Amino acid sequence: MYDADIDLLELRASHSDICVSSTNMEWKVAQTDADNGRYVSLKSITGKGVVAVGNFTDQPINCTVNFQSTGTWYNYLSTEETLTVTSQTQAVTVPAHGYRVYTTFR
Repeated sequence: MYDADIDLLELRASHSDICVSSTNMEWKVAQTDADNGRYVSLKSITGKGVVAVGNFTDQPINCTVNFQSTGTWYNYLSTEETLTVTSQTQAVTVPAHGYRVYTTFR
């Protein structure tokens, strides 16, 4: 968890354009979303995309997420994992009590 926290702080520091008021943000984080996964989707004015999705249950889930664009997305916390997004609305598998952070950049 410590390494993931460091990586997320580095994401924010290195790509500050995704953390400003002009960033387009969509989120699904209501209490009623807890069983099906919660996510935040960001798109900067420079075109960078970030999607963070979390599973708050004790079972793996497929969370339907809205991506800003199709194409190759990178798991920011795993240098080896990529996700091919073929539709802007796509299911993402998230393990129990887990999360994923996908970006359009490495």
